[in-house]
Amino acid sequence: MTNHVKALGKRQNSNRQKVKLLIAVLAMVLLFVILMRSEKLSETIYSSLSETAKKVIPALFPMMVLARFMTNYGLVDFYEKISAGVVKRLFGVSRKASCAVILGFLSSFPIGAATVCELYNSGELTKEEAENSLGPAHNTGPAFPVCVIGAAVLGSVSYGTFLYFIQIISAVIASKLLIPKSAKQSTSVLAPHGKVDCSFSSALTDAICSSAVGCLNIVAFVQFGRLLSELVYVLLNKNSIALLLTASVIEFSSGSVLSADAGGIMGLTLCSFSICFGGMTSLLQASSYTSKARLSIKKCFIFKLLQGILSSLLSFLVFFLMFW
Repeated sequence: MTNHVKALGKRQNSNRQKVKLLIAVLAMVLLFVILMRSEKLSETIYSSLSETAKKVIPALFPMMVLARFMTNYGLVDFYEKISAGVVKRLFGVSRKASCAVILGFLSSFPIGAATVCELYNSGELTKEEAENSLGPAHNTGPAFPVCVIGAAVLGSVSYGTFLYFIQIISAVIASKLLIPKSAKQSTSVLAPHGKVDCSFSSALTDAICSSAVGCLNIVAFVQFGRLLSELVYVLLNKNSIALLLTASVIEFSSGSVLSADAGGIMGLTLCSFSICFGGMTSLLQASSYTSKARLSIKKCFIFKLLQGILSSLLSFLVFFLMFW
């Protein structure tokens, strides 16, 4: 038995070393490509930073301050009484997490997930409740799909509105499939920091300062995603399915814009997947909050992947019937 355990441990260690070797090779290839395309990539990052400063930060910062202030000042209880029943029935999350889910669907990545982590840190949610709530809360608001994809790229607000509601419908279905109907309520897994009452000034000050740092982190993740997307754009053929799918998996804004611009049933379907999955960079944004709260991002990743697949199937069916 002991020899079997040792053999299993050696095999697992060998597999880890192989994975590390593969990552090391890919990192060197990536470094070489960055050096070869440094001028073009610098232009891309500069353009992306300018766009982020003009559009992303002004939209995100006020919402982040508001969400943080609401949890700091204990306003969640008021919103819980109004919306908790409907949100709990649709998404199966804790009543306390209903505010985070609503903020996620009204703002953008990663405000919903960040609010869940704040609720957990303040002792409002158990660990299980928080991890179950991350997926339904980690969504984008109507501004991007309706205004950017619908109005600017597709020239139709109706298409953008459809993509936004597909996000909500796919999230509801994913919640029914993945989140238990009755989550366990265990006080033993509450966050290490209990709920602390804050004064108005301290709650607002902390909300502004922490949101400023959070915005800087988001800018960094967005630029990293744009960098990877540009490298993929260089290596793969323009408008190819491989390019659209890879870009959608990496970063949702560039991936969804490329897919929508490609047009056709497949392009619009991948656009829907990109918006609902959110891209790896949005998951990294959420992970920057969950890691500090010592929450696992695994359930959120599975939820978003399933939500993306469901939205793709629903969108493909609708677009097929429309264009058939």
